[in-house]
Amino acid sequence: MVQIEVIRILFLILFLAFVVGFILTMTSYSLSIAMTFFFLTASKATKYKATFKRKCDPDWHKTSYRKSTQVLCNGGVPAILAIIYILSLYLSKQNQSSSPSTYDKILDNKCIMSSSFSKTFESTTLMHLTISILTSICSSCGDTLASELAPITHLGSPILITTGYTVPKGTNGGVTIIGLIYSLLGGLFVGVAYIISSLLLECNESISGSNISYFTLNLILVISSFSGLLGSVIDSILGAIFQYSGYDTEKKCIAKQSHAMPKIVAIVDNFPIFDNNTVNLLSSCLITIIMPYFFKALMP
Repeated sequence: MVQIEVIRILFLILFLAFVVGFILTMTSYSLSIAMTFFFLTASKATKYKATFKRKCDPDWHKTSYRKSTQVLCNGGVPAILAIIYILSLYLSKQNQSSSPSTYDKILDNKCIMSSSFSKTFESTTLMHLTISILTSICSSCGDTLASELAPITHLGSPILITTGYTVPKGTNGGVTIIGLIYSLLGGLFVGVAYIISSLLLECNESISGSNISYFTLNLILVISSFSGLLGSVIDSILGAIFQYSGYDTEKKCIAKQSHAMPKIVAIVDNFPIFDNNTVNLLSSCLITIIMPYFFKALMP
């Protein structure tokens, strides 16, 4: 019975991953590769030091599949934005004032570094949506690396982001310096994957070509890195305020939910109305709203 449930969950994950990947591929090969990179990285990070995580969380073996599903849920926001992108691109074709050849080149390349696309990218909804999709993936990757790797590699206790008080590892809203670094690197790695795939798969120009904007390349890396960091910070703030954080005095580990049992005591006095999936969704949505304006403001 357990094996059937596991197979069902894995099948659902693979199906949803295919749907998300297909939608992003219709938008941009590079965005699809960036999302694939995030899924693979997050999966490895979740399984890293499984024995240690099982000791800290006795129910880890029961929640590992839910964590994989949670990673997959982070693809929902980019997928929705990708659908909006496709619709916007279709509508722009209907109202296109430029020659058909220019539009066809934009549609074929879907690359922000090509000279034919640069003006459109810098001033239209397509730019906004492209950066929204990319930064959403960066945010999810940064938050996942921080939550999965920082508790293992950081020897001390984290501090609660809203108060600065020391809290046990695994507390919602707890942050460490190494965790913030992981967040930054997570966003950076996704940005690098996006740029490399753009240069190799989508752009018809060589890296040394005059049509490549190195300022744009560097700006994407900066925005991607900052998105990973900011997404993790926002997630921590929301987690500290709106997620339950308890400690099981018997098992000596963090309790995921309040069971109204004497052995579980609350760590943070907050408003526990959201679960982890909701917090991740809200964080991703905020990033998709904020970061395109940063990018546009920094463009020359």
